[in-house]
Amino acid sequence: MRTRPVLAVTASATALGLCMAASSAGATTVASPAKGKALSTLSLLQVAAAGHSLRLGDVTLSADTLTGKALSSVTLTPLVADGTAIGTQTITPSNSPVSAPAASSPAALAGIVSLTSPAFSAAATSAPKTTAGANSLGSLKLLGLNVPLNGTVSLGSAVSSVVGASSAKTIEIKGLALPSIADLLAALGLDITKLPLATVDSLVKKLGLVTSAISTAESAASSALAQVSTATATLNTATAALTSASSGLTAATS
Repeated sequence: MRTRPVLAVTASATALGLCMAASSAGATTVASPAKGKALSTLSLLQVAAAGHSLRLGDVTLSADTLTGKALSSVTLTPLVADGTAIGTQTITPSNSPVSAPAASSPAALAGIVSLTSPAFSAAATSAPKTTAGANSLGSLKLLGLNVPLNGTVSLGSAVSSVVGASSAKTIEIKGLALPSIADLLAALGLDITKLPLATVDSLVKKLGLVTSAISTAESAASSALAQVSTATATLNTATAALTSASSGLTAATS
């Protein structure tokens, strides 16, 4: 007969444990999907020369959950020449990842400007998350002169329950050196060292290249020329006086 209370307590404890377990399970919540939109855009380089316009590396990354459905895409245009897009691709989770080959500007422009895009890689997932990047910045030539474009580029966009909507881009450029005016003129067949000073001065001003350093140099040159003119006049006066004295000496001794 005493077993009944023991069984009753055991049964009660079991019931309590079940209730606690049920209560604990009921308190567990599932995180709601994050809602937001992340965009990352880039136009790597634009060159205008002789009436032509070239644009390198147009990239747009999008991660979007505002519609209730996770959407992600990368739109990549390696090169745009005079408004014409070359090699445009759209990357989504269905065709990801993609490696886009380099694209080059039309050969007809090679004598003026030559531009080649880097080989981009891009990916999109249903997270949603997108990435794109390149291990170089392509190549550029102006009037046949090489302009080094060493560096890397990377972009990303995502929407997550941890950080929400986020996007970022990183561009690293190494050793960029533009051609000097002398180099560009030499490429056109002009030797700047043989041009008259007035012509060089006019050229610099018309090209909008006047800087404080050039202005200071011009002032110094003007001052030096003024001193040369004064010294020349003094020398001429002294020469005339010497000539007169020599003539007097000759007359006195004859």
